[in-house]
Amino acid sequence: RCRLPVFLAVCLIGFGMEFFVATRLAYLTLAATGLGLAVCIVIADRAQWRYALSVLLCAAVFLALFPVSPMSKNRDLVNQNAAIKQERLSAAAAEFGVPPEARSTRNLQALAAVYRYDLQGMVDRFGLERTAESYGYSIDQAKVFDRRLKQVQFCRLLMQDAGAANRLFGLPIDAMRCETLLYDFHTDTWQPGTETFDAERDIISIYYECGLVGLLLLAGFLLWFLLRALLALFRSRAVFTVDYAAFCAAFAFAAVYAANTISVLRRNNASIYLALVLAGIWHLTRRDALEPSVPVADPHASLQG
Repeated sequence: RCRLPVFLAVCLIGFGMEFFVATRLAYLTLAATGLGLAVCIVIADRAQWRYALSVLLCAAVFLALFPVSPMSKNRDLVNQNAAIKQERLSAAAAEFGVPPEARSTRNLQALAAVYRYDLQGMVDRFGLERTAESYGYSIDQAKVFDRRLKQVQFCRLLMQDAGAANRLFGLPIDAMRCETLLYDFHTDTWQPGTETFDAERDIISIYYECGLVGLLLLAGFLLWFLLRALLALFRSRAVFTVDYAAFCAAFAFAAVYAANTISVLRRNNASIYLALVLAGIWHLTRRDALEPSVPVADPHASLQG
């Protein structure tokens, strides 16, 4: 158990890192960690309420700074760019008689002009009609310029065209690249280049790259640690410590990030941390760690009769 000033310093550093990462998931993690860790500290040892209050206050301070946070500024820029993007798409569609307020159309000429901005690679690979159908004939910038949606849709169409072996063991990486015209939003120009459609969400990308077999193996591996942690808690309430709660929380956050980002399962640095978290769960839930220690008789002790 560390001293309170050291504990406060660790909390400030950890929450500060989440604060400056400036993503929505980072702020949700910050809030969940502050509240969850405070509750776990109280449950594990009510005498340590000062530590629980400290972590809760640290999280509250960073959450209160949200209006001046990097994420808030970034969201303002994103909203400004979104308005500009929609103006360009609407102007392109308007040349073919589509009203400026429309967010979808079945006019293929208008769709070709709109999809040229960010979906030309998909059009080159799968054709205009198939691309438009996969997007619901949308000309909304929130969909047309959504990079993650584009990558998933591209891989989904690839998998539709693939054989049974690809569905079981995954698609080749080269199939997720396409030579096309790439749009530069800042200069409003197009340049030839190579676009990569590798899906950004870890769990989804595991399916497209490793197939159903790879996805099931990975899911089974992670599920084993989850069940191990839960069974250990049912066997002995003594396993519930702050360390145990912290490792379980880290595992839960890793799973959330793997479902929403590309930053856990397929990045070496994050994979190392995930491996350490899994090793910590295994260590804290060992059977010998859950069983009460039994005093061993001293073999040199004299017999008393």
